[in-house]
Amino acid sequence: MKIKHITGILGVMLINTVIWVVLYQFQWITPEENSRMENVQAAEILLSTIFFLVVVRSRRERLERVFFSSLALFCVTFFFREVDIENLGFNPVITWLGSGFGRNLWLGVAWFLFLLIFLFHARKLCKIFLPWLNSTAGRTMLLAGLFFILALPLDKKVFPISKLCALFYEELLESNASILMLLSAYFSLPTRKKRGAR
Repeated sequence: MKIKHITGILGVMLINTVIWVVLYQFQWITPEENSRMENVQAAEILLSTIFFLVVVRSRRERLERVFFSSLALFCVTFFFREVDIENLGFNPVITWLGSGFGRNLWLGVAWFLFLLIFLFHARKLCKIFLPWLNSTAGRTMLLAGLFFILALPLDKKVFPISKLCALFYEELLESNASILMLLSAYFSLPTRKKRGAR
């Protein structure tokens, strides 16, 4: 990862953190379910999905398309984690597909299919995955995963702090994770690759 990428990523995370802290301190936002913080995270993750789908369309090799489709599905999985579709007033079919058993069913089937493909083409997919993981995009996604993991203890109320503070710190970590996920998708775009983003 180049110094300019590290500097840019840290700068984006710092700006993101400062904005949310200021909004929280002045009580312009409240960290709760379906709050502005969660809505922004959902939008960032949705945009990440779109970016990865753009990458899928740009690839000609079938297994490369499969790999980047799995990254898009990874983002979709997190999107439905952040959005409560059942509270948005969609028609019953969309609500069923976007929440509860319906959502878990089609996501489970999709991940199972990707697992089967991986088992049949493990060596070839690893040759695609490992260089990507060692790229700016891959390392940024790893960092996003780390931030999501760091947020888990706050969700489980492990630390002796108020519920409101724990919720804010959890959302702040997840907000930076979503930003990193979006940057990872951006660094994966074909135009970025041509410019030597790796």
